[in-house]
Amino acid sequence: MTRDDLAFRERRLSKAAHSATEISIVCPTKNEIPVDSMPDPGGTLETALAAERDGFDAVCLYCFDDPAIDACRERLTIPVIGGGQASVLVAAMLGRSFSILTTAPRRVSQKRAFVRATGVDASRLASVRAVSFPSGERRGVTLAAALAEQAKRCVDDDGADVVILGCMEFAGMGPEASARAGAPVVDPALVLVNMAELLVNQRLSRSKAARLFPPEREWWRGSGFLAAKTG
Repeated sequence: MTRDDLAFRERRLSKAAHSATEISIVCPTKNEIPVDSMPDPGGTLETALAAERDGFDAVCLYCFDDPAIDACRERLTIPVIGGGQASVLVAAMLGRSFSILTTAPRRVSQKRAFVRATGVDASRLASVRAVSFPSGERRGVTLAAALAEQAKRCVDDDGADVVILGCMEFAGMGPEASARAGAPVVDPALVLVNMAELLVNQRLSRSKAARLFPPEREWWRGSGFLAAKTG
């Protein structure tokens, strides 16, 4: 991921944010392992801790699977928002049932398990449908059309009241999908920004009664030690 790629995402997210909100996207640099599954192979916790030390007001996990969200919430005092969990909670407010659009058939069962972990009744999940990434010069246009078609099928065939874009790569494609489906389509990338603003403005963060700070110690991470200081 180049700096230009990150800057493009920052500009796109800023369109949904308040003018006074500063958005900075940082990729963990410990290794080149993709952060697209439940473990935290890419140094998410270290990056989140650095963001808090640098004075940021909230940390948003720019991945629908919310990698390392519990570890970050345990260690940080500022709000930590996962786009996946936040989108599921928003969808649950907008309708009785919802569907998720993901990137590949192998991720369907993963998304079903993910919904159960959010705390929302899993019976409200109408379906999970996969939308493959097209290639070629018109990749973005083709992908948006495919998402719109699958969103309509979620509503017409699966009985969903709301559709969630289940990958941050789908950012910005919600309006077309919503128009085609005739139902709300939740964009997790934008939900991340607005949820962070809400929690910061309300001065709310993770309850430490739910999860206390871990004791001060060092953890072996393969590539070195991580020193954790509490308080």
